[in-house]
Amino acid sequence: MRNTLSLLSFFCSLILFTLSTSPTLAENTPPASDLIPFSADVMQQSHQGRAAKQGSIRVSPWGVRSEGQGQQGAQILIARSDLEKQWILIPAQKHYLEFPLSGPIRPPLPHEAGSPCKQDRSYRCTPLRHEMASGRLTQRWRIDRIIKGQLHRHATLWIDEQLKIAIRERYKDGTTIYLSSIKTADQPMKFFEIPTGYKKVEKKPE
Repeated sequence: MRNTLSLLSFFCSLILFTLSTSPTLAENTPPASDLIPFSADVMQQSHQGRAAKQGSIRVSPWGVRSEGQGQQGAQILIARSDLEKQWILIPAQKHYLEFPLSGPIRPPLPHEAGSPCKQDRSYRCTPLRHEMASGRLTQRWRIDRIIKGQLHRHATLWIDEQLKIAIRERYKDGTTIYLSSIKTADQPMKFFEIPTGYKKVEKKPE
């Protein structure tokens, strides 16, 4: 697990099936209806500067749809907060799995009550200047953590002023995960439903 404070990585845990260790936050989060509808691509950039698309995401007041690559090839995850369910779709086999939806749709921001910044004394979260990221106005936050009495840089977050989520995160190893091609618009309901012809299975197909 990269860290326990990640905001964008919550979405990446839905999107990036190849980065299955991305964390989620647990409690005291706003309802899904607070989410502003948008779509975006998810990018990952190494410390060497190489960037590659890792997936895509659609967000609506009732949930999140993410697309990425897994061991079975293309995979889609739909998280529906209104139904308290999530589905993993495997298009190549027209199978889907169903699970209870655990955890929030939007993790709390650093200044909100449910954030580790407020609940865990080992974190030091500092708001910095406003700046543009992916063509959008954000506030930059520096996240430090006390480990064995020493203060260490943990991550840097760029929190979108409108969307109220981190759209860019840079970690101490130099890896950056960010959203690009962000478009705020209502998302069609069809993207948050199980397509016709898909069969429910009880476990992930081999």
